[in-house]
Amino acid sequence: LQESEAKFRTMIENTRDGVLILDQQGIICFANPAAEQLYKSAPGKLVGKSFGDSSVNVQTELCIPDWAGHHRIMELQLAHCQWEGRPAIIISLRDITARKQAEEALQTQVERTRLILEGSMDGFYVTNTTGHLLEVNPAFCAMLGYTPQEILHKNDELLCPADAREFLIQQRRLIRQHQWGSFELNFLSKNGAIVIVEIS
Repeated sequence: LQESEAKFRTMIENTRDGVLILDQQGIICFANPAAEQLYKSAPGKLVGKSFGDSSVNVQTELCIPDWAGHHRIMELQLAHCQWEGRPAIIISLRDITARKQAEEALQTQVERTRLILEGSMDGFYVTNTTGHLLEVNPAFCAMLGYTPQEILHKNDELLCPADAREFLIQQRRLIRQHQWGSFELNFLSKNGAIVIVEIS
């Protein structure tokens, strides 16, 4: 048993994730070097401190302040274990602050782009690689006389006259190969009129 506990201690001391061992009252009785680094704590200084509420879900995300006063977003996993012959709680911590900040920045950029496109007088639409419409802005819908619900998820080839569809397919192939520039294309409006557009 002692050999097994020694191997367990060696493993968690060397893992890249922060690991804390808590007693039943939520007091830290072990912190590995990675956890001390996450908390900006000197070696051994976390032991004896209260972790706080240890009745969290088995896996969750928490915003935790370090000793330098900075808040870090942690992915936390919790399990029950035995430590030095007593029931304990093992907590694994992974710093996901950078990932969360990147996700928030991307979402902000997506929302900003959406607002720009919605207010633009130029028509915009987004397709997948097979030409199915994923997003359309109001100007594009007004140009062809459709509502978004009428054309979303349809193939953009169906918005073209039959004699223009092969040209559109060729242009899509060039787009995938990053070998394209602007080009003119005929679309069909809802009432059957030809609408000549420049795509860039």
